[in-house]
Amino acid sequence: MSLPSAASLSFSQNYVGRDHEVLLKTIDRYHGHPDPIYNRSMSIVQSSGCGKSRLVDKVAEIRFTFPLNLREAVWGGKCPLVASNASNALCLIAYPPADHGVRNYFTPEAEAADTDYTLSIKFASFLISLFDKTVPIVNRVQRDSHRDMASWWHGHLAQGRTDHNNGQNRTGFYDEVLSQAEKVHSITSSSDITSGLSCYSDLQEVH
Repeated sequence: MSLPSAASLSFSQNYVGRDHEVLLKTIDRYHGHPDPIYNRSMSIVQSSGCGKSRLVDKVAEIRFTFPLNLREAVWGGKCPLVASNASNALCLIAYPPADHGVRNYFTPEAEAADTDYTLSIKFASFLISLFDKTVPIVNRVQRDSHRDMASWWHGHLAQGRTDHNNGQNRTGFYDEVLSQAEKVHSITSSSDITSGLSCYSDLQEVH
């Protein structure tokens, strides 16, 4: 049995610093901004191994989060960044593991490329299914506060994660979401998006 990498071990250690508090305040400021915002997203930019993923993971212990890692597939064997004759070259492990199924759902083959219209339907179908699968789980678990629920959800999805793969809870959850999203996608039109995403209000009421 191989030993866990330093990267994966860092996710089980106590978090050092207060950067997660800064990120939470920034998220809250964006969310409460009085002016219309086109896209509520932000970039966290820094070199590899400086703690970007660990920062977001720490926030997910406090604020209910759907973690999604859409990193491209890295195939086993030789490192893709070295010459083909360098068979003994060391290739660093990319961590945390990617959610391959979700990435593949949003990145079709070139011959079946999505249009803006079909991609909007695909995103809506995924979100509808994501919330639909989540609400029964959080209703069943029951916790005293949002933070307690966030902490439980974070631990639930992280259980069984290794250097190379996410655990069964996270993999199984997203497999169910994607299975339902494919069905929703096949019958959903643009006029259904707004009504379908009303599931989000149900999720907010749980907390």
